[in-house]
Amino acid sequence: MTDIHGTINKNSPVPIYYQLKEYLREVIRSLEVGSPIPTESDICERFEISRPTVRQAVSALVAEGYLERRKGRGTFVCEPKIRRDFLLVMESFNREMIESGYNPSTRLVFLRAEFADEEICEKLMVRHLEKVYYLRRLRSIQDKPLFVVDSFIPVAKAPGLENHDLEARSLHGLLQNEYGYEFDRAIRSIEIKLAEPAEARELDIEVGNPVHYVETVLYLADGVPLKYARTWYRGDRSKFTYELSRKDISQNRAHGIPARKILGEDGA
Repeated sequence: MTDIHGTINKNSPVPIYYQLKEYLREVIRSLEVGSPIPTESDICERFEISRPTVRQAVSALVAEGYLERRKGRGTFVCEPKIRRDFLLVMESFNREMIESGYNPSTRLVFLRAEFADEEICEKLMVRHLEKVYYLRRLRSIQDKPLFVVDSFIPVAKAPGLENHDLEARSLHGLLQNEYGYEFDRAIRSIEIKLAEPAEARELDIEVGNPVHYVETVLYLADGVPLKYARTWYRGDRSKFTYELSRKDISQNRAHGIPARKILGEDGA
């Protein structure tokens, strides 16, 4: 069992539960995944604070993805979820992860040029049966699968894409630096789905496990879409954040984007 040796300043204006939560967060960072933390009773006795206060701190860490409760067994350190702010910014995955202190990697599952079906034509505003690149990539953090993404790009807008190293280079950066494109805006939608066999295999999860399914269309300044992507994130390893202001809503409406497309279909 983990020993705890910190102190709580009961005269501080900072709430006791918050002090405890921050202290426990530091303790957790020194522990291995799967390690138990002290019981609520032990923490109450150690810091001479009430059980509701301890429960509030522990519950907050569970909600943030640092801990998990196992019925009848206790509370344990779990593998932290990867937080992504991509709903807020249009950064490449590699840059965002490196700046967050992670080691990202990419495996190109396949890349081929094929005729666009009706759905792809609509998403990319291309003619029926126009050729598009269809590439699937598996993106991992610390060598553990995080998401698999299918991307569709008109061949005419990125000729020779197959000649680039799409495992070592960011597709986002490649389209900007090699082809001279600048993305103006993106429309993203997110929902929960159950993993199909192909995605489950790539993500190393069971078929039917919940995944975050995200669809993205990236637009150029002239309003023409350049890339359409479908992404399946492991539900146990990912967390998304989005801060919405009144100004954001006004700008989205000016672009003709309904708020539900930003917040989710139910506005959550």
